[in-house]
Amino acid sequence: MNADFELENIPAAKRRRLGHFLSDTSGAVTVDWVVLTAAIVGIGTAVLLSVSGGTNALADKTSTAISEVEVAGLGETGNEWDIDAPANGFLDCEGATCYRSDYDTGQTSSFPNTYGKNFISDYSGGETTRFYEY
Repeated sequence: MNADFELENIPAAKRRRLGHFLSDTSGAVTVDWVVLTAAIVGIGTAVLLSVSGGTNALADKTSTAISEVEVAGLGETGNEWDIDAPANGFLDCEGATCYRSDYDTGQTSSFPNTYGKNFISDYSGGETTRFYEY
């Protein structure tokens, strides 16, 4: 094996030793290459094994979380009700109770849902928020 490297900044003695190491295929040099290769493979295998368990656990947890989520979209039934709501917040309605959340203060207050249905909000950033039946 003949190695042709541009080793301008390395002293001549080190270049000769490096050239000899790269081209020699007998004895201790070959053993060094085998040990170096085995060490790299061993480290790679250890990293792979330590990461694979966590990756599988994370994938299982993500799959479980995604499968438990209830999905609803705006206007799925085609009924878009134009209902004015208080500004500076939005309403999260579940069952018979609505929760008004104020973005500025972080305060949440509840009041009865007089509409008798669940609504999700579309905060328009203006004076009112429109609600859509889902």
